Amino acid sequence: GAILLRGFDILDTKSFEAITKLFTSNFYSYQGGDSPRTKLTNFTYTSTHYPAEQIILQHNEKSFSSLYPKIIFFYCACYPKVGGETPLSDGRSILKRLPKSIIGNFQKKKSKD
Repeated sequence: GAILLRGFDILDTKSFEAITKLFTSNFYSYQGGDSPRTKLTNFTYTSTHYPAEQIILQHNEKSFSSLYPKIIFFYCACYPKVGGETPLSDGRSILKRLPKSIIGNFQKKKSKD
């Protein structure tokens, strides 16, 4: 699930990080991630450094790792003139819609590793 909060005067990344601490105390550094990012504060990073014309497809944040985030916060510091969407998907809903044969193939592969 997701919660979208708008209309807050978050002035900088330190303010953003302070607000996230109201929701959780479990923070992790972005170590071992696949995309290039810049660390801004203790637990706040930029989005992936790709040119604006490139599309980043849906993914599960660090799903390849045994240490993955349970909660992810997004903050827009620089609004785009055009586009800039960050679509969110519920992996649980996607899983429910997959054919059982595909899920079975994933489960077989997992048991071999």
